[in-house]
Amino acid sequence: MYKPAPLLYAMPYLLLTLSALFWSGNFALNRGIYAETPPVSLAFRHGTKGIRAVGINRAWPSITLMPVFGTIPAIVFLDEQLPIILRV
Repeated sequence: MYKPAPLLYAMPYLLLTLSALFWSGNFALNRGIYAETPPVSLAFRHGTKGIRAVGINRAWPSITLMPVFGTIPAIVFLDEQLPIILRV
């Protein structure tokens, strides 16, 4: 099983910067090489590779909470409204 180096956890801002750099690089590479492939397919491929590397037992909480992490910022920052069906 893969265990990341503890030194990387000491530099969270570097990791956040690198993740943004890698995402933008993947987007530019995908647009340049595969003009007909949408960027969503590249994100899906990288997501499934990440789940395989980490393992589904460690990845399921973040996968399950993705709608929550997308809905709360939309309500807070974009003044979105919840549909009547979802209101409790």
